Amino acid sequence: MKKLFVFAVLTVISFTALNAQNTRFGIKAGVNFSQISVDANEFGSANSDSRTGFFVGGVADIEVSEKFHVQPELLFSSEGGDNVPYNYINVPIIAKYYVAEGFNIQAGPQLGYLVSVDGETDLEGANRLGFSLDMGIGYDINENFFAVVRYDLGLSNLIDDSSIDAKQNSFQIGVGYRFN
Repeated sequence: MKKLFVFAVLTVISFTALNAQNTRFGIKAGVNFSQISVDANEFGSANSDSRTGFFVGGVADIEVSEKFHVQPELLFSSEGGDNVPYNYINVPIIAKYYVAEGFNIQAGPQLGYLVSVDGETDLEGANRLGFSLDMGIGYDINENFFAVVRYDLGLSNLIDDSSIDAKQNSFQIGVGYRFN
């Protein structure tokens, strides 16, 4: 069921981007700093050490109006905490509003699919499907190059166990290139 949902989201994004009049495709990459916060009912709360990872993938910049764009993305992202990599395929759907020449504010939901934890793909007990809210700022350096800074607020539990609430938050810095 989860795979079907992810496939449906990717299909809708693809058809929307391909049918839009003013769509530009591109690539982006960067670094993320993530941390996992755990709230266990019996043991209290704790935060993991921050983990530095990376993200890389593709973007489609869909111009809805001069000031408003929608930017779906498909990213591979290495996140996690305490130096344990959690590898995701993330699909953020970002709304961008241009507040000044080249500067935009960004916000939108992100759907993530957990591919592996510390290289292991047998993830019994892990919640493979994640949901978060992204918010940040971007700057178009020129017509093709752009930079972005975002905060990713994790909203879904990383663990299937309902007695433990583990959420992941990330701070991301990246650059990208849009093709003509």
